[in-house]
Amino acid sequence: MTSACRCSNAASVAATTTLRVARSEYLFFERARARTFSLRVYICTLRYDAIQLLRAVAVTAVVACHTSALQALYASRGWSAPAGFDASVGAAGVDLFFVVSGFLMAGISRFFTHDPITARAFFARRIERIVPLYWLYTSALLALCLAAPQLLNSYRAELPNVLGSYFFIPVPRSDGLASPLVFVGWTLNLEMAFYLLFGLTLFFTRGSRVAALFAMVCAMALGGALLEPAAWWQKWLLDPLYLEFLYGMLLGYLCLKGCALPRWLAWTFMLGGLALIPLSAYTEATRPLSWGLCALVAVFGAVSIRDRLPRWPLLIGDASYSIYLSHFLFISLLASEVLRSGANYFPPIAFAGGLAVGLICYVALERPLLALIRRPKLGFMPSRAI
Repeated sequence: MTSACRCSNAASVAATTTLRVARSEYLFFERARARTFSLRVYICTLRYDAIQLLRAVAVTAVVACHTSALQALYASRGWSAPAGFDASVGAAGVDLFFVVSGFLMAGISRFFTHDPITARAFFARRIERIVPLYWLYTSALLALCLAAPQLLNSYRAELPNVLGSYFFIPVPRSDGLASPLVFVGWTLNLEMAFYLLFGLTLFFTRGSRVAALFAMVCAMALGGALLEPAAWWQKWLLDPLYLEFLYGMLLGYLCLKGCALPRWLAWTFMLGGLALIPLSAYTEATRPLSWGLCALVAVFGAVSIRDRLPRWPLLIGDASYSIYLSHFLFISLLASEVLRSGANYFPPIAFAGGLAVGLICYVALERPLLALIRRPKLGFMPSRAI
């Protein structure tokens, strides 16, 4: 009897040990699989030159668009654009940025896995990447508005608008314009609102997380398209452009599943998507269905390209955030000087100068600032800003 009990206990211990080992192995392989998926998305988003190339194209297009916005001034100085030339389509660079941003967020956060990063880590990464440099430019512009307002005729330093500029809320000025001090910051207002929704869904399980985010963003975009919002907060929260972040996230999911185009088709998608942008019908209400879908096609091609590309266009992609924030101020100051002095210059000078100033700011401000913020935690300076 005693021998039988001992055998039974030994069998029970062995079975328990086997179950524990099996459970440990299961957890190990599940975590390894999650890490593998995460690594695959990480590589797709951060190590592919084509993504940086698209960023370079996007920011160059935006600079061209803002340069052409002063066409009346240029015409008064004896310069006219070539027949049929319309750089306003360069505004579609914003759509490229939004799709790329959604793609990056899906990969960096491991959004579609069972093991996403925490909401706290996500918010910390986004804040340290976006806020310090943006606040630096906002503060510089505020100081310029107060010290030499004659240089910036279109800017007014009003307290509600200034506070909204710092906290990514488009509070309108007394003239009704709901634009931040850094004019191009309107896109960051949309990005930060999306990041807030995105980060909050990280508290949910995977299925609930995906359903909640997609339902909220689709409802916001549909509301903006159907309701024709009038108040500033309605235009901010019900903008159809939020859909473009979802486009990028869908590409992140495809990348997670290992979907990729053949090399020749990937290049066709990227170049074809860019070429379709000026050919597509454009209205503000249908922008995600015209420029947005073209951007989706281009980014899908880019994430499938494994080629190593020349360094100089990638440098513009690396510096795209600095160029984006600094170029408009440079062009505005240059235009103010032209009006004051009666000087004559060609728009290509403004265009090239906007890019050059942004590159200088990237080397002199953005990279040292990111190194200062991230070095205590990461111990290195990332080669690609994310």
